[in-house]
Amino acid sequence: MHEVPRLCAFTLHLRDEHPCPSQDIAAVDKEMVGIVDGLYGMGIRPMVAVWTSIKQGDIEDTEYVLTLQIDIGSRVCEPVLGDLPAGWEYHWKKDASDKTELSKITCEAQWFDCGFAGKSLENKIGELVKEFEAFLDTRDKEAVKSLLLLTNW
Repeated sequence: MHEVPRLCAFTLHLRDEHPCPSQDIAAVDKEMVGIVDGLYGMGIRPMVAVWTSIKQGDIEDTEYVLTLQIDIGSRVCEPVLGDLPAGWEYHWKKDASDKTELSKITCEAQWFDCGFAGKSLENKIGELVKEFEAFLDTRDKEAVKSLLLLTNW
């Protein structure tokens, strides 16, 4: 069985001394490593995969806006991965000021912390991540690689 190479994670201060090639290094929140490995195994090299939460008030049942984003470096033809799970979207944008192209897959969700046992912010992030990992598991890795090759990605 052939093992899929993994992206390399390390602390930032070791970057210049690290033996991995720069194209195999990504800034990744630990909760999102499975997503990055799944995309990397298909030939998509994420550069950044992070999540954030923003508290929306000071009431007891606190509302959060959760954002998960994966910067994949350049626009991939949408049919390559197909329709994303509910709540996940492709974002392709060119910044006019410096002509930088933003190519991301994101999820934004609202979550209410109602204080239920076993329901934490980390659990909710984990649920969203697992949902996307399950989606990636339904994709044919070799077919995705072939489509990327055909589309000169």
